[in-house]
Amino acid sequence: LGIFWRKLLHLAEDTNILNPSSYGGHPHRQALTPLFIDEMEQEISGLSRKHIVKFDNDATSYYDRILVSIGSIASRCFGMSKNVTMIWAKTLEEAQYKLRMNTTITEEYYQHCQAYPIHGSGQGSTNSPCLWLLISSVLIDQYEKSAHGTTFETRDRRTSIQIYLISFVDDTTSRINAFRQDIQPTANSLIETMTTDAQLWHDLLWSSGGAL
Repeated sequence: LGIFWRKLLHLAEDTNILNPSSYGGHPHRQALTPLFIDEMEQEISGLSRKHIVKFDNDATSYYDRILVSIGSIASRCFGMSKNVTMIWAKTLEEAQYKLRMNTTITEEYYQHCQAYPIHGSGQGSTNSPCLWLLISSVLIDQYEKSAHGTTFETRDRRTSIQIYLISFVDDTTSRINAFRQDIQPTANSLIETMTTDAQLWHDLLWSSGGAL
């Protein structure tokens, strides 16, 4: 089934509907780019004498916490066939998990049920990276609607850019500043604003089944 999500991922990239702030598993993106962005932000903030506050987050075992319902909805939003998501969900629902010890495989098994649900996209599943990229792209879209984020611009103010959050797989870095203010806010004021944005990301991640 993983090949269907791979095709979906490249379709989403070609149609430019993935959030550009997500890097892990994102086609044509390099792992060093988030580090370069971070370094450039520090350099610009230092040279312009503007404060910047960043908050690093690491989601807890997110592949194991992906809810099949959320993953299916996110996949459908980006154009995945309903039949494929139903087959995937049904496979995880009826999968039987046994223990292997050397050459012996146990007769008993456990599987998903309402009393003891098994979440996640499956151990070693090839669609896990794509699923998280789709889900996180939606979460970041919503985050950017309410978060404060950072702004950087040229001296003549003709060119500017806004960055709210940079994501690499389940590692994210939120950031805020007040670049356009000549008199910079106090550290406590910036920390309070950053706390608000950090809580917003926590709530969005929690609503998707994740946790920090």
